[in-house]
Amino acid sequence: TQVKIARGGGLPPLIALLRSQSLAVQEHACVTLRHLTATENNRQKLVKENGILPLIELLRSESEEIQEQTAGTLHNLAIDAEIRGVIVQKQGLPALIELLAPSMGDKIQEQAIGTIRNISVSPQYETEIVTAGGG
Repeated sequence: TQVKIARGGGLPPLIALLRSQSLAVQEHACVTLRHLTATENNRQKLVKENGILPLIELLRSESEEIQEQTAGTLHNLAIDAEIRGVIVQKQGLPALIELLAPSMGDKIQEQAIGTIRNISVSPQYETEIVTAGGG
């Protein structure tokens, strides 16, 4: 089913919904993309459809559920080495580091640190991780 959605052209409309004025619509789009990015093919297609930047922007949403689902989607995406670079290049690390604040919920922190962990597997991003936190 996940592959059929992507093959059927479902990713561009889902990515567009990330910029909806409705928090509920944004949340459902994030949850759907999180499920879809469990497969490698869909991860690559999301990048080709320019889906990384809208996700990074939603890390700063006023909704904690959206923050958690977005960080979870990026967690899935950061499994792939080349996508790690796109997340770093699009300035995803500072927003992910912000989600590690003590005031954030455990589920948000878990997804954010999971994404950062996946990025840290690539040694070339170690400096960016340290400096993104102001270090």
